[in-house]
Amino acid sequence: MSATAAWVRFLLLFPLTACHRAAKDYGPPPPAEHQALVRTAMDGVFDARYRLEQPSDYRFAAPVQDRVAYWLFEPEAPPGRSQTFGYLYGWCVEFWVTPHYRGYPAQPESHRMAFFGDGRLRGLFAAGLGNAPLDLDKWSPDWTDRAWAATKAPGRAVRGGSDSLPSSPR
Repeated sequence: MSATAAWVRFLLLFPLTACHRAAKDYGPPPPAEHQALVRTAMDGVFDARYRLEQPSDYRFAAPVQDRVAYWLFEPEAPPGRSQTFGYLYGWCVEFWVTPHYRGYPAQPESHRMAFFGDGRLRGLFAAGLGNAPLDLDKWSPDWTDRAWAATKAPGRAVRGGSDSLPSSPR
């Protein structure tokens, strides 16, 4: 092969290597008891807002590797500051829940998602509006582990602190 042919081959193949993206690290799957963890945490969120009369009813889908928008783990940005763009990779468990609030009529079932990163529960989300590009508003946070997310910041430091995991209902 001539030097010119080798150079042309290099020029044609080099851009392909630049387009290669590293494989995403989704981490380990949720633990076997992930449904119990989600039930306890989500009922803790509900009970903090309104008193629960009894534990909520749940239905779960199987865990899948997925991503969520990073900004869902940040506190609301003050005027003039933008949210961090990027994604966190892990495992999503979609679920449907019917809470039973004390003193309220029967509630409808709602679609939710639990996000697991590094094998631990890192966020609970309600279904978002779903009208933004790139799934940026697919989910709306109910609870997030901001301290964990800060260790995964895509490209810059994160504002805010940690939210403790909600406790179980009283």
